[in-house]
Amino acid sequence: MQLEVFVTIAYSVVLLVTGFGVMHAVEPDHIVTLRSAKNFNTVWKFALSHGLGFLIIGIPIVLILGYLPFLDIAGDIFGIGISIVFLYSLLANKEIEFGFKTGIVQGGLALTPSKVLVAILASDLGLLNGVGLLLLFTVVSSLTLLLVGKVLPNIPLRITKAFDILISIGAIAYLVYVIVR
Repeated sequence: MQLEVFVTIAYSVVLLVTGFGVMHAVEPDHIVTLRSAKNFNTVWKFALSHGLGFLIIGIPIVLILGYLPFLDIAGDIFGIGISIVFLYSLLANKEIEFGFKTGIVQGGLALTPSKVLVAILASDLGLLNGVGLLLLFTVVSSLTLLLVGKVLPNIPLRITKAFDILISIGAIAYLVYVIVR
C-alpha cells in the first residue's frame, strides 16, 4: 500500500514538473525573446543556455534543502506562498520575475515562481530524484522553447493561461499534502 502511494506521488510530481517546464517556456518574456530571434540557431542557443543556467542554481538549492531537514517544512510553506503568488500573477495578468534577462545568467538568476517551485518539489525527493526532476524541468522547458520557437505564430495565449492555472492549483494541493502527511 505504501509503495502504491509513493508511486502515485512520484507520478504526480513528475507531471507537475513537466507542466512547470512547459509553463516556464511559454512565459511572456520567453515569447518576446523567441519572436525577436534572428534565426532558429539563436533559439537553440537561448534554450540551451537558459536551461544550463537553471541547473547551475537549482542543484545547490536541492542540496541545501535536502541536507538541512529543518528547512524542509519551511521550503514547502514557501512553495505554497510562491504557488499563490504565481496563481495571482496568472489571474491578474501580471508577470512576476526578478533578475537578469539573458542566457545562462537569466536561466540561473532570474527567479520565477515556476523555477522556485520546481527546486522545492525536487528537494523533497532526495538528491538523485531531485536532480532528476531538475533535469526533467530543464529538458522539457528547453524542448518546449525550441518547439515554440518553430510554431509560435499559431499558439493562442488563452490556452497556455488555462494550463498554467491548473498546474498552479496542483502545486498548492501537492505541497499542502506534503505538509499534512
